[in-house]
Amino acid sequence: MREGPVGSLVTTTASQSVGERDDGHVGPPPDGWAWEDQMANDPSTARAPSLEPDQAAGMVDAGALLVDVREHHEWRAGHAEQAIHIPLAALAERLHELPRDRHLVCVCRSGGRSSLAADTLHRAGYSAWNLTGGMSAWVERSLPVVDASGEPGVVV
Repeated sequence: MREGPVGSLVTTTASQSVGERDDGHVGPPPDGWAWEDQMANDPSTARAPSLEPDQAAGMVDAGALLVDVREHHEWRAGHAEQAIHIPLAALAERLHELPRDRHLVCVCRSGGRSSLAADTLHRAGYSAWNLTGGMSAWVERSLPVVDASGEPGVVV
């Protein structure tokens, strides 16, 4: 265990996998991710790791928090049922709402905004990941999407 950016503790090992935890709390990253290699560089410029939709869904099923950073109209049209909504523009003022003891998977429509969000969170000491391809890739994998009323949704 060692001190990470912003006083957070980095306690992961590259030899463990997310599947070994079922509570979503900070633990090891998915196999193949060299967390220590990433953090060995300057953590203030380190990029957050990316996940494919199936990997992200597995982390969410295991308890990671899915953070949707899209705009309100996009969220209302369709989002992953397990997600919380914090638009990218509001992320800085709402950081206090995000737990530091769970993995965070950031998502937008195509992966651009969520990459910015995940990088920002990662540099601030959160265990943050970007969902590659965003909600568009989520839907392509036939993962469920609901609208604001809980009915089947669409990605806009």
